[in-house]
Amino acid sequence: MSTTNWQREDVTEHYLKQVRGGIPYGADQVKIMLQVINYFSPHPKKIMDLGCGNGFLAG
Repeated sequence: MSTTNWQREDVTEHYLKQVRGGIPYGADQVKIMLQVINYFSPHPKKIMDLGCGNGFLAG
């Protein structure tokens, strides 16, 4: 089975540190999203990650 670039640790680390960290107001976006989730469902059993990023919310 071949390895894709996203399976390489150096590629994913670069994305997480350089690309994701460079999104303007990225941390604020996550903070607001978590506040909205908490407002409507303080103890959610599941949250769907639509796969539009690096999956850090799925953790």
